[in-house]
This record gives sequence, structure tokens and C-alpha cells, in this order.
Amino acid sequence: METNDNTILEMQRQMQQLRAKLDNQKIVNERILSRACSRNLDVLRTKARVPTIAGLAITCGAASFYNLGFSLPFMIFTAVAGLAAVVASSIVNANLPKMDQDLVSAGEGLAKFRRAQENWMKYSIPVGVLWLAWLITELVLKSGGQIKLAWMLVAGLAFGLVVGILLGIKNRRAIFRNTDELLAQIEEFKKGE
Repeated sequence: METNDNTILEMQRQMQQLRAKLDNQKIVNERILSRACSRNLDVLRTKARVPTIAGLAITCGAASFYNLGFSLPFMIFTAVAGLAAVVASSIVNANLPKMDQDLVSAGEGLAKFRRAQENWMKYSIPVGVLWLAWLITELVLKSGGQIKLAWMLVAGLAFGLVVGILLGIKNRRAIFRNTDELLAQIEEFKKGE
């Protein structure tokens, strides 16, 4: 009987050691995941700040349009659109999780961030097109009938616009790629728990 008791005690001791090792392994895995996610999240935060910075630049630079002879309503519209971009971008970026959260909350925050990024284009493109049409109209009116000058201004604007759009698309793709990678890391870790 005493042999059975010793065997049971020995098995209990070994189970406790195994649990301690597994708990330690889980803590190490969580730390590794947290570090990897934090690095990816830092890159994502940096890329997500670009629209905020662009919106601030537009808002601050709006007064220069008025100084160049553009109409006051155009300058106000530009400033308001830039400020709206800053506010919307800040609201969207607030969904980025902190890695001190549990994985479910972090995953939900990232998914919400991604959806908000996708929806942002529904509003920003029409406003951008309206602003661009108004800018071209202002340029044509400002040229005072000098068609060659107006076309040169529009050509310069078109070049800047193409470069800006290409950089914006590149940044947007990077944001989606990083978000998808983070979501995949979180899902992989949740499966392993």
C-alpha cells in the first residue's frame, strides 16, 4: 500500500513539474509574440500616422492659397478638409491596440482599424476629387485667360498629384499588409494556446 502512495506522490510531483515547465513555456511564447507584434505594431503606427501628418500639412498650408490669390472659400474648404482628415485619421488610429491587451481584444482592435482604413477611402476620394476640380477652376480663373499658363499649372499639379497618389497607395498597401500580418500572428498564437 505504501508503494502505491509513494508512486502516486511521485506522479503528482512530476505533474507539478510538468505544469510549471508548460507555464514557463507559455510565458516565453507570449513574450516572443508580444515582441514580434510590438515591432510590427510600431511599423504600422508609423505608417498610419502619414495621413495625419499630411492632413496637418494641408491645414497649415491652406492659408498660402489665399496669399497666392485663390478665393477665400477655397482656402477655408482646404483648411476644413485637412482638419477633417486629421480628426478622421486620429479616430481610425485610435483602434490600433496596445500589446498589453489580451489577444482577443488586440485582434478585434486591429480588425476594426482595417475596416476603418477601408471605409476611409469612400469619403476621402469624393472630397479629394471635389477639391481638385475646384483647384483647377481656381487655377484657370487665376491665369486670367492665359491658357498656356493655366495648362502649365495644371500639368505641374497633375505631376504632383500622380506622385502623391502613388505614394499614398504604397503606404495604404503597407498598412494593410502589416495589419494582415499582425492579425495572422495573433490568430496563430490563439490556435496554439
